[in-house]
Amino acid sequence: MKSLIIESISFGADDLSEFHPEINDNFFVSFDVIISTKDGHMSSFYQATFCTVNWLTSELKNINSLFLSRVIVVDFFDAELIKDEIKSIVNKINSYELSTKESFRSLSKFLTWEFDDLI
Repeated sequence: MKSLIIESISFGADDLSEFHPEINDNFFVSFDVIISTKDGHMSSFYQATFCTVNWLTSELKNINSLFLSRVIVVDFFDAELIKDEIKSIVNKINSYELSTKESFRSLSKFLTWEFDDLI
């Protein structure tokens, strides 16, 4: 088992710290996340999706139901909170006695994984 680390969190070409939604408490956005083993021998690409309660409320005004998978709901945009949430997920997976392959696969319960369609 190798510990996983977050290599980067970005929005397109911009680092997470450069991203600011138009409306701080009403957004739906996915960030690109690269997670690798501590030794750097393996890495995988994920997307971490976040939205706010206000975004959910505004979407539900137009439709009767909304199916969301692997979406983390927050009150407002805070880059540090988003980093902390992603770190918390990685730390949770690291706390289990899993192989590296199982660790990468387990992250896909919370984040969208580049290999989701292959498993």
